This record gives sequence, structure tokens and C-alpha cells, in this order.
Amino acid sequence: MQWRHKEAPRCFMNRMNRQIRILQRPRPSKAVSREDFQFEKEITDFNIECPICLHVIMDDPLQSLCCGRHFCKACISGVEIDCYTRVRSCPICRGDCSDTFPDKNFERIVYSKAVYCMKKNQTQEAQCDWSGKLRDFRDHLSTTCPYDLVECKYKCSQKDILRVDLTDHLENRCMLRPYSCQHCGAKDAYKAITKSHYRVCKNYPVGCSHCSDENVRRSELNQHVKDECPMQRVECAFSWLGCKEWPLRKDAKEHYSDSHHEALSQAYRKLRDDTDELHLHTNKLRLDTNDLRFDTNELFRDVNQLKFDMNIRKIDISALYDSLNEKIYNLKVENAKLKDEMEERINRRCRDLERDLKVLKPPYDQPGFDKQFEATKEVPSTEGASDHDDMQKEEDLESDEKIQEPPPIQKGPLFSLTQ
Repeated sequence: MQWRHKEAPRCFMNRMNRQIRILQRPRPSKAVSREDFQFEKEITDFNIECPICLHVIMDDPLQSLCCGRHFCKACISGVEIDCYTRVRSCPICRGDCSDTFPDKNFERIVYSKAVYCMKKNQTQEAQCDWSGKLRDFRDHLSTTCPYDLVECKYKCSQKDILRVDLTDHLENRCMLRPYSCQHCGAKDAYKAITKSHYRVCKNYPVGCSHCSDENVRRSELNQHVKDECPMQRVECAFSWLGCKEWPLRKDAKEHYSDSHHEALSQAYRKLRDDTDELHLHTNKLRLDTNDLRFDTNELFRDVNQLKFDMNIRKIDISALYDSLNEKIYNLKVENAKLKDEMEERINRRCRDLERDLKVLKPPYDQPGFDKQFEATKEVPSTEGASDHDDMQKEEDLESDEKIQEPPPIQKGPLFSLTQ
């Protein structure tokens, strides 16, 4: 097959895509089919079905000049321009359908015709009894027709819902309707509650695998089996006496009353002997307790006496501490006085010595002193020796009169109470 030009294959694909889009175009908000109603008197002058969407033309009918067919405004407006002729191609005659006009005569004649609603229930046993003009039929389908198909407001998967059954569907049959668990009050969609939640609901009644009770809560099943289930085997209450049987809980009383009289007698005798021994042991413990109570009281009295003696000692130590502090203070005062007196005596003695030194100082600056000094060296003088002896005696006297200064007194208490 040869194409007229290189764009021919692409134009062919565009045409095919256009036809697919026309077929897949969504229906109007409420499309009307020819099978939904019946004219009171059939009309043959007009073809009331759109050749594109195949529904009854209910809005803005347009007539094409090329072939005279009527189309829906939305359908004819969606026809694309042909890639060969560069015009809008009519889907009926392939002519130019760019020129269309509203057909008021179609609206006046067709929409005023009387029709009967042909909607029926699913069993075809009941039919809608509405009748009226065609222009009002779509409103009837959208609002009041009991046998028209409607959508579930919860968006469930069921599509064949009649308006007359919608209320029952929303309340009782819709799998996505709001639903509350009857056992714990959890809220979710009906499908989620019944399919998933009931499998884990703690208050959901489950059957006991041992007995016939079917109303045991899931959270209480283990407790039921452990403490209540009549078909559960339990350990004999006299197993401590040697009974190794495990009767059913419902047969436990009969088991206890049949075969345990001798065992009970032996248990009673053993308990009586144990009770007597326990009384003796209790009396001995009571006597030991009294002795311990007496010893404890003695210890308490000794402790109280020690506390009293300790308080007396504390008072005596405190008085002694105050007395020692007072004596230390007096010694410090006397020491300070002695120090002042010694300083005064030393200063006075120093002044006397300085005065004597001035008197005994030789006149080195007088003329002829050198010759006299040399003469004194050659001839020892008794006066000089006597003077020297006097000075030595004075120094010995000063050394004897010198009083040693007492060592400094350490500050703080004489001793610590903690020693």
C-alpha cells in the first residue's frame, strides 16, 4: 500500500485515536437511552439518537448542513479536524460538518412529546408508572424514578443498585457502610469490621474447644479454660496425700466424696499432731520473747543513764573550757605588760650607754694626742685598767639583769574537746 505523502500513516493513526476517544468519552451526568422510555405516539420525522454517543439528544441539539443529521453539542464539538482535508469531518457522510446550527424545531416538537417511563425492577415484575413530557424525563430519572440505577455514596463495587433499594443497601447490604463493632465499639467500614476486626477483637465471642460454651470472650478464653470450663481436667485437691487422678472439673465433687475418707482421716491425725507440736513451739517462743523484752528494757535503761551522764560531762567540760579561755586571756594581758616594761627598760639602758660613751670618747682631734697615746701604750696605767674593769663589771651586771622574753602564746583554745 502506497501513501500519497509521508504524513499519511500518522493521519491514519490520528483518526483511529479519535474514534477511540469518542467511544471512551464519558456519558453526560444523566444520559438517556432509547429503551428507557416509550412515546405515547411514535415519531418518524426525527432521529432523536446522536450517532456519536448513541444516546437520546437531550441538550442543545445541533443539525449539520452536510447531511442534516442531529448531534449532541458536546459530541459534534469533539470531532477533530481531518489531516487530509484540513476540515472537521462529519462522522456520517465524511463531509464538512464545521457549519452546524441549533435546531429549535427539534426541541419544540421532540421535547414536548408525551412519554412513559419503561424502567423496571431486576425481576421485570414491577414498572415505573411515571408519564410526562420528554424534556422532563431526565429530571425524573435523576431524582424520582424508583427503578433507575444509582451509585452508592460509599463508592462500593456494586453497580446494579435501584433507587428503591438504595436505602436498604446503605443500611444493611453495603460492604463499605460505617459500622461499629457490637462487642468493643470500634468503628470502621462493615467489611473491615466483619472480615478483619472480628479476628482480633478481644471481646468477640469464640467457642471453647473443650465445652459447648460459644459465648466466651476471646480475651477471657484462657481464664475460662483454667478456672471455669467443666470439661477441663483438674488436679485432685488431695494430690498432696498421694491421689494421682485428674478428674473433669464437673466430676470433681463426686471424685472427692467417693474415695478419700481414709486419706482424710490420716490427714486429720497428722494435722492434729502437727498442731500440738506447733502449740508447744509457740509457747516456747512466747517465753523467749518475754526474756528478750526484759533484756531490751534493761538495755534501754542503761542507754538512758549513759545519755544523762554524757550530758553532765558536757556541762563540766564546757565550764572548764570557759575557765581555761579566761586564764589564757589573763596570761596574754600580763605578757603584753611585761613586754612593754622590758622595752622601756632596754630603751632606758641604751640611752644611758650612749651617754657614757660620749663621756669616755677620746679627743682625737686635739693637738699632741698622738704623743700622749703612744706614752700610754708604753707605760701601763692603773687608771685605765680600773676603768676597763669597771666597764666589764657593768656588762656582766647588764647580762644578769637581762630578762628573757617569754615565747609567744599560741592563739586558739588550750585543747580540743574532741581529743
